[in-house]
Amino acid sequence: MKNVLQTKALFVLFAIVLLTPVSVARASAFDDMAHGIGIFLGAVRDGVLRPIQNSYCGWYDSEVASGAWGAGDFRKTVGDHICAGFTPDQNESPSFAAGTSTLALPGFTGLNLSGFNFQFPQVNVSPSALPGVSESSNTVATGTVSLPGSTVTSDNASGGALDPSSILYWTNIQRHDNGSLAALSDNATLDTIAQIRVKDMFAKQYFDHYSPSGDNVSKEAAANGYQYITIGENIALGNFASARALVQAWMDSPGHRANILNGTYTEIGIYAEEGQYQGSDVWIASQVFGKPLGDCPEPSAADKTAIANEQAQANSLAAQLSTIKNQMAADSSDTAAYNADAAKYNSIANQYNALIADIKNRAAVYNTAVNAFNACIKS
Repeated sequence: MKNVLQTKALFVLFAIVLLTPVSVARASAFDDMAHGIGIFLGAVRDGVLRPIQNSYCGWYDSEVASGAWGAGDFRKTVGDHICAGFTPDQNESPSFAAGTSTLALPGFTGLNLSGFNFQFPQVNVSPSALPGVSESSNTVATGTVSLPGSTVTSDNASGGALDPSSILYWTNIQRHDNGSLAALSDNATLDTIAQIRVKDMFAKQYFDHYSPSGDNVSKEAAANGYQYITIGENIALGNFASARALVQAWMDSPGHRANILNGTYTEIGIYAEEGQYQGSDVWIASQVFGKPLGDCPEPSAADKTAIANEQAQANSLAAQLSTIKNQMAADSSDTAAYNADAAKYNSIANQYNALIADIKNRAAVYNTAVNAFNACIKS
């Protein structure tokens, strides 16, 4: 382009000299040359520069008028300098396509502004909410206890021996015949508790689910390390013809029958002994029913602790995010500072959300275990 303009300039100057009368050429050669240069520069201005400026400023006016370029926009700042005091010709159509970042200058390679970022970045991460964690029912301390309100007695003067294994056999027969319930298994700890209860009644000469000092089957369970979901006791006093007759006597009493046919119980302890009670030779028997805590696996305490620790970490990160967000608002007029704040915010928010995702997974597993445990203890 530069060579073309130089060639045009020489041609114009040469033409001016040739067209000038010979008699005047020597006297006014420099004036004529200066005049010719002025004509040439005016032609360049009007023929080349003004159309470019006219086209650019027409585009500039349309962008500003549409609101696309606001105060502080780099493109508007450039346009303010180029188009200050310049009024574009109305019959010229702007050659700059609105909405693009390339200047379409005739005959020139466009200036691409797409590499410049004049806008603040979006804060692209929204912290998630902490998940809830279910609580399991604490049945160790508050397990249910079934103690029938009336006791079973026999007025027979004599009877047969009461063997614990036979009592267990006829108890499971009744469970099978009345609802096809699962057989109860013998538990050594419950056997011990049943024995303690029978011997205590003989020793203190009472026949009740509660001793004179207030002891009962649940207190004996705690003293002997039997953790239960539910526990119950049947007791009988007198002389019964057989173990079968004893179990039938319990079945004839609604409260005792309910214990024998309780589908929640999975194991039993039994003890029967003959001795002196208030001057008579009688048998006292005890059945201690139980559903141990181990039948319902408890949710992992380690998992619950891990969830609590991660929730504390998440709360700390959330506090940091809140602080950075306030700083971003304070730095909104400083692009560099704002971008640094936003990058830090997004980095911590990503950590936060990854942590929340892990908590949610842990909580889902833990809550499933809680629901299963609670369903088990109610079954």
